[in-house]
This record gives sequence, structure tokens and C-alpha cells, in this order.
Amino acid sequence: MEQEPRKILIFANKRRLFIAAAAVIVLLVGAVLFAVFRSQPQAGEQQKQATSVDGPRNFVVTTDGTPIKYAGNTVYDACGLISFDTIRSTVKDYQTILDMNGTGKKPSEPLTIEHRYIDRDISAPLGNDSQPRPTGTKIGGENAVDASSFLSQSDSNCWYGQGKDPSLGAGKTFAKVYVTQRPTPLSNDLLAYLGSLTKAGSAGDIVAYVEPKTDAAGFFTGIVTNEKKGVAVFVKASTKELGQKATTEVSEKLAEEPKAPMNVIYPQGWAKMPNPCLLFTADDFQRAVGKPADALAEDALGLSEIGGHLMQRSCERFELERLDNTPIAKTNVTVRMASDEKAAKDYVAFLRNNTTDSLDILPLKQKIPLADDAYIAAGKDGDKIGSYELHIRIGQAVIVLAADTEKGLDASSDAFAARVLPFAQKVAERYRQ
Repeated sequence: MEQEPRKILIFANKRRLFIAAAAVIVLLVGAVLFAVFRSQPQAGEQQKQATSVDGPRNFVVTTDGTPIKYAGNTVYDACGLISFDTIRSTVKDYQTILDMNGTGKKPSEPLTIEHRYIDRDISAPLGNDSQPRPTGTKIGGENAVDASSFLSQSDSNCWYGQGKDPSLGAGKTFAKVYVTQRPTPLSNDLLAYLGSLTKAGSAGDIVAYVEPKTDAAGFFTGIVTNEKKGVAVFVKASTKELGQKATTEVSEKLAEEPKAPMNVIYPQGWAKMPNPCLLFTADDFQRAVGKPADALAEDALGLSEIGGHLMQRSCERFELERLDNTPIAKTNVTVRMASDEKAAKDYVAFLRNNTTDSLDILPLKQKIPLADDAYIAAGKDGDKIGSYELHIRIGQAVIVLAADTEKGLDASSDAFAARVLPFAQKVAERYRQ
């Protein structure tokens, strides 16, 4: 496992630069809650955890469902091009860490998947998606063009890693996959670069390339293309073995028609974990913040317990690209799924009884039908409120909703509640379904 260094590329996408910069300063309340709860004493940590075994013994990853179309093009999903089985059978200790779930033991850093994908049919290209991605410019180090110059966060991408936010340079990254495809044309720069490489193999319209040396981060790089279909897939892996397996698998899957976006069924008592991107849709985003959503949904899946027998999965959406460098509206729906309802109740009780100088739990004056409990978590920076989140407990799930407009923080917790309650009700109804 290799450490992912700080990014050395600047992509010509100001929206994503803003997001990366903002994400380094993690949402105040979320960071506080995570740190506080990780410190909670774990009763019976030395004994095997008693969880209800309602779901499969292990994680199940599927691509069942209807493939997605974007501007009339059926699109590939980056996480669907490398199987979960390939990762867990090749990455050292990956399965060992997965096997900790349900035992009361936790790894020092959780296993994670960051899944950015087109999650609904879109009739026409959004933003700059109909234009070729600009070639990235490196700062520092060598100036030669390589595969990293053509990676864009605006394309479907998938990161398998360990730790919080591998794509922001934290924790470890095992593999990452990017897919450039129609309606985004392959750029002339990319086609010229591919022409400079030696083919590692080909079958029909599928051509595979392997870069002759590792990149600046030490990753092995494979590129698989179907230029006839206008698709290029970039694979970066932390080991040569994983890179070879992943490139071969991508070649096989690119020879097939695209499938539905990847989904993960959680194991044991966490089997009710939903995809939070389905709880709060792109249409909900536009109604909540008054701006259209980007083509990509950003599904972050935690594959290890975070404490208190909870697992976490989040979905972020961002406002469609703007180039004026002003704040961009975004939403976040996080599901903290407990192994059973008692664990969820204990989690809520712990938060209510352990407020700090950085965190307040505020009452919610309105009632949310279907919710067993609801309150507002306010993150503080000194004497000032820095952020608000609405927490809803439904059975063994605690669902967290945040919606930040370009106007900044709401005037009060009541104003925040009034704005997000209609969407919270929809989220609760969808979860119940």
C-alpha cells in the first residue's frame, strides 16, 4: 500500500479546484462529530460483537439495473470496470480488514470507495461536458505529458483506498480509474499522446497501453481505449500486479456494453444501508439550492466500522460548473447505519450527552413524520456557528442532511430547519420505502 501524495496537477476546471480547496477544510460539524464519536468508549470491545445477521456475510457489489444514458450515449461507470473481488483478492490485508467488521475490532483507518458517477439519464450535455477536457498542467517536477495530464474530476472516476478522502491526498490509495467518454470528445492532445505509446495489446477496437514507468506518485498506469466509441479508461494502481489485473479486466469490460452504475450491498446487520444518492436526487438538489446539479453524484462508501457499531455512506452533489470563483452550492446526505436499533439509539444519546465547545445539539421544533428522533447539530468555531446539519433517526439509521447555498450560512438554526425540512421529509419517505 502506497501513500498518495499531494496532487501535482492543476486541471482547467475551476469548479473542481474550488471543491478540492473547500474539502481540505472539512465541514466543521462533520469533522467534530466524527472525532467525538471515535473517542466514545466501546463496551465489550474485547468480546465478539453481537450483531444481527440480516444481510450477506460479506459485501456484495452489483451492476444490476438499467444503464445510464447521457446525451443519448450509454455510459460506462468507473467503479464498474474493476471488480471489488479484484481489489480484495489482490491488495495485501484488504480482506483481513474487511473481516474485522462485526468483531468489535477496528482498523486504524477505514477502507473506503469514492465513487463519482453519472446517476441519472441526462438529455443534453451539461456545462462543458460536450467539449474535450483540457490537458492538465503540472506544477513542479517534470513537465512532460503523461496519462495524469488527462485525468479530470469531471469524468466518472473511482478510488479504492484506505483512510478519509484518499482523492484529496489523505490516507492510502490502492487503485483509481477515470473514464473519458461521449458526450465528452477525446481531445487531440490525448489522441496524439496515445499515438506516442507502444500498444500492449489489442482485440478488435479495444487497445491497451501501459506507460513504461511509474508516475510521480509511484502508480503503475494502464490505458484502455475504444476510439471508435470515443472511450478512454485510465487505470492507476499502487502495485504492478494490481495494475496488470485491472488493465486486463477493464479491457474485457470495455469490449462489452455499459452496465448500470455500481451498487454495494452491505453485510450482516448493516444490510439496510441505502445508496444516499437515491435518497436525495439531482432534482431535489435544484429545488433545495435553486441551481442545477452537476452530472456527477459523489458516493463515498465506508467499508469499515467508524465506532459504536456504525458504518457510514455519504452522497455529495455540487452545483453545475461556474467559472467566476464564487462559492458553489452543494449538498450532503450521510447515512450512519448501526448494526441494530439499540446501537443507533446509543449513538444519538452519546451525541446529546457529549456536546463540546465545538459542537451543539439543538432541538428541532417541528416534527418529522416517520422519524423516531430528529435534531440539529451545529458546528462551532469559537463563539460562532460554522455549519448546520439536520439529523434524523429512523430505526437503526441516522440520516444527516446538509444543504449549503451560495449565500452562505443560514441566519439561525430555525431558518436552516425551515429550508431543509421539506427535503428531509422526502428523504425519510424514500428510506422507509
